[in-house]
Formats: sequence, C-alpha cells, structure tokens
Amino acid sequence: MDIRHRGIQVLGWLAIIAACLPVYWLIRRFTVGQITDVWRLSYYVLLAALAVYLVYVGRRGLAFAKGQPQQKARFGWGQMVVGATLLWSRLERVHSRKTMDHPLDPVGLTLIALYILLILWGIWIGVRPQERRSA
Repeated sequence: MDIRHRGIQVLGWLAIIAACLPVYWLIRRFTVGQITDVWRLSYYVLLAALAVYLVYVGRRGLAFAKGQPQQKARFGWGQMVVGATLLWSRLERVHSRKTMDHPLDPVGLTLIALYILLILWGIWIGVRPQERRSA
C-alpha cells in the first residue's frame, strides 16, 4: 500500500472515530433527558446526521484504500449536512431570546438563502438526470 492509500485509510478511520463523539454526546443527552424544546431536538437530529455522514465518509475511504471500486454518491450529503447545520445555527440565533428584539438583517437573510441553496444543491445532485453511456 503506497503512502496515498495509507493516508486515505488513516483519514477514513479518523472520520469513523470522529463520528463516535456526537453519538456519545447524543446518548448522554438522551439518557439524562435534557430535551427542552424543538430547537434542541432539531440540534440532536443534525448531530445524528453528522455522525452518519462521518461513518459514510470513513467507510468510503477505507474501501478506496483497499482498492475496492467506489460507487459515486447519489446525493451531495456533505452539502446537505453542512447547509442544514449552518441554517440551524443561523435560525437558532434569531430564535434565541437575546436577539428576538432584532429582525433579520439583509446579511442574515442572504446567508439563510445561501444555506438553503446549499441544501438544494445537494439534493439536486441526487435527482438530476444521469447521463447514459451507450455500450
């Protein structure tokens, strides 16, 4: 195994190990029962999605390092998870009690629109018409 494949293998394992952190945190939160509102629950869902995505990326990296053929990702999961996380953080700031008195400024609205476009771009990757190759 050359240095490139070994590096990808190490990064794959690191992604899988990194996925354990949000899972551990979620298990701790659910056993203690600290779900206080819908915003917290949505945050937990995003953490679970992040953990699933990290496992997915790590598994793909390990398979690539072993020389197994990789199927192209159907959806842009990375774009969707990052866009949803950024959108949630922006909306949570607006929803928080400290900034309730201030309406969204144009920059905030622009960022929300960009995050939604990032999510839609990830979805478009999966539903767009695939080019067909003739045999």
